[in-house]
Amino acid sequence: MASSIARRALIPEDSPSFCIKIVTDNDLRDGKELPEMAVNIYRNCMEDSIFLKVPNYETLWPIEVKKSAHGGRMWLHKGWQEFANFYSLEQGYLVFVML
Repeated sequence: MASSIARRALIPEDSPSFCIKIVTDNDLRDGKELPEMAVNIYRNCMEDSIFLKVPNYETLWPIEVKKSAHGGRMWLHKGWQEFANFYSLEQGYLVFVML
């Protein structure tokens, strides 16, 4: 699992960031939809992947972003399930996203 973790030095200090809240089991299993406000603000900054930061750690997890065909919605996709399992995420947890 360590090979999927990126080093913090690769992300600029002023990178946009936001929090997402895991509300349902579907969020954990099927991928978490990113908040509409964050998508509207940061859509142009989001590439094919984003990074999830774990508190008290100097590492970031790259997660593939899935975009809807109509452009208005985005989800955490490839790598999300592994991240959620590794950290035993449950309903009600917050995840801090760095672009």
